[in-house]
Amino acid sequence: MKLNRRNFLLVSTAGAAGGAVGSMFSPLSWKLMDDSSIWTQNWPWTPVPADGEVNFEETTCTLCPGGCRVKVRKVDERPIKLEGVEGGPVNDGGICILGLTALQLLFGPARVHTPMKRAGKRGEGKWVEITWEEAISEVSGKLAEIRETGRAQDLGCIAGGGKGVINALFSRFMEAYGSPNFYWQATAWDCYEENILRTLGLNGTAGFDLENADNILSFGAGLLDGWGSPVHVFQAHSKWRENHDGHATLVQIDAQLSNTAAKADKWLPIVPGTEGAVAMAMAHVIISKNLYNRGYVNWNTTGFRDFYRTVESEYAPAKVVKIACPVDNKEYQKKWLEELESRAIAFAKADKPLAVAGKGNGDRPVSQAELNAVQALNALVGAINRKEGGMVVLPDEPKYPWKPVVMDAEARSYKPSLVSVRGRSKYGHSNLVSVLPQALNSSHEGLKVLLLAGSNPLYTLADTEKTAEALQKVEYIVSFSSQFNDTTAYADIILPDHIFLESTVDAPTPPGFAKPVYGLAEPVIKPVYKTKAMGDSIIEIAKAMGGTIAQSFPWADSAEAIEQALGGKWPLLKRGGVYVNEDFTPETEGVRFRFFARSGMESRISIQGKAEQYPLIATPVDCIRLATGALADTPFMVKTVSDKKLKHKELVVQVNAMTAQQYGFKEGSEAVLETPVAKAKVRVHCSEEIAPGLVGVPRGLGHIAHDEFVGGKGTNYNTLISPVQDPATGFDVAWGIRAKLT
Repeated sequence: MKLNRRNFLLVSTAGAAGGAVGSMFSPLSWKLMDDSSIWTQNWPWTPVPADGEVNFEETTCTLCPGGCRVKVRKVDERPIKLEGVEGGPVNDGGICILGLTALQLLFGPARVHTPMKRAGKRGEGKWVEITWEEAISEVSGKLAEIRETGRAQDLGCIAGGGKGVINALFSRFMEAYGSPNFYWQATAWDCYEENILRTLGLNGTAGFDLENADNILSFGAGLLDGWGSPVHVFQAHSKWRENHDGHATLVQIDAQLSNTAAKADKWLPIVPGTEGAVAMAMAHVIISKNLYNRGYVNWNTTGFRDFYRTVESEYAPAKVVKIACPVDNKEYQKKWLEELESRAIAFAKADKPLAVAGKGNGDRPVSQAELNAVQALNALVGAINRKEGGMVVLPDEPKYPWKPVVMDAEARSYKPSLVSVRGRSKYGHSNLVSVLPQALNSSHEGLKVLLLAGSNPLYTLADTEKTAEALQKVEYIVSFSSQFNDTTAYADIILPDHIFLESTVDAPTPPGFAKPVYGLAEPVIKPVYKTKAMGDSIIEIAKAMGGTIAQSFPWADSAEAIEQALGGKWPLLKRGGVYVNEDFTPETEGVRFRFFARSGMESRISIQGKAEQYPLIATPVDCIRLATGALADTPFMVKTVSDKKLKHKELVVQVNAMTAQQYGFKEGSEAVLETPVAKAKVRVHCSEEIAPGLVGVPRGLGHIAHDEFVGGKGTNYNTLISPVQDPATGFDVAWGIRAKLT
């Protein structure tokens, strides 16, 4: 068997830098940018600006955690276009397609214009408008009733993330109220924080100096598919050859030929879920050939001997090839093995090697076993806390200098989290939002009120049917969404948030950025509708409740809370909109990396379903043109999605040509994709870009309760999959599910 793409062998791609730039800054993106104001004149929901003076104002985009600095072009006070700010520390003039089309979130038909109260059954979409005074009074009254019964734990909150002042305000409210049920959806970055604590004993998050690394091993991380701060990573990719005289190398170790794999120098296809085992096999090569950094390992690590013995006895590449190579063919496996070994050797011999992990775009958790193995590679080559071209630990932001929460007897009394035992779970934390639906469905004690602060759990949590069942059991749901989304259909009341152009919001250091950066979004336009900043809403609810809860919220509004929280950074942010700690140096004194001996094959996360009944595996496919979090695509973004992912309103799944032939499918065939959880009508795209036996399912489609441009297109991948807990953290680390196509 020849080594070629046709037979699904190793892929070597030339011109990676040019490819990356083309993907982010393609003529399509610029045409969207130039023509957006013209196109939208044909849509009645977008106001047409009158002639007037053109002016620009800068702010920070908070539509994703990327933290890009953007400028808004306005005619008089009407915004008509967003552009990247040249010199911005994160994006340096670049902008992604979501940022380009952000104005559609401001004026689009899915926007909630004023507080709304449900008028029909849940899911019917029937609403009546109410005033802000009525909305705040109703919510605060409901919360007061529950607290008077002595069951503050009957309140829950799902936030949009664990970082930033707005999330801190909701966490503070829950603490003052007396409920432990504060959750957010964990990502790969939360898992990195757990891993840094376990391996280095530090409280901090991971940063990667991608620009200066010269040999990057990416274990499933979609660096060019929205991973980390997307624009920054794209720009870093374009600089790799520039910074290293054309000798930088990106190796993508992945089950599918993603955009990242297509633009990498080498693609090593693997069976999904075996990333940790492949990393351990590469560690075996590096150690056995005596290529590891002895100085770093001897002086800056612990546990190396046990790690070495395990790698030597259990992770010989000849063993790993049997579980990780996607094709059962001796000639193919020989070539695959040679490629693995050569990539490991090149990695160890590079000047500034760096290994990264994190499935797809990084918004899903990754198992600790996998991270242990990948981080072990970084330790073997001395890349941990290497300031240039390495992985660095960024310190946690210090606690905000607010006065302590004022707690009465109800707030101080012990209450266990709904998803934990004895108050804290065995995982050391209680942020198990993926377990929440199961807890609500199986417990006699549920939640009476649930606050949704920048989250959309009915879309983002695995097993949508179980999540919907759980939401039905919550007596009263409060959504702070600025858009009608999948979960607002189940809400009882909507207190609509501003979007970032109308609000003051902080933007903490973007995921994966190599130095501490803090951005500030400030209003560049007056609110278009009767919306209110989400932070202002929770402050007003707290004040309306009175007592110690009101005392814990002394600020007039969330802007004042942000100013106080950011302390010394505030004057710098007010002056330039962004603060960069250029003097940051990673902590190295006394820091020792701990090797974990058991890190790969034996800890592979299992998936649901029996192979006899479901012979295929459905695995997710990420794409930078598809938003996969709480926020849906804009109408323009949907128009840019390839017909290999969405054909009219039908989901298109990717299947290897050999697999398609085996099951009697041709290009464009209609089929039913079935998993142990659900079924979906799909079309088949026959491709050599995915391993045999897999079904690639695009993530980011299948929204409900949106406008006609976004809703009802395709199927939500989360409807087809169920959560799988990492035994180390409890986070949902499902990487696929058994499936069949009929």
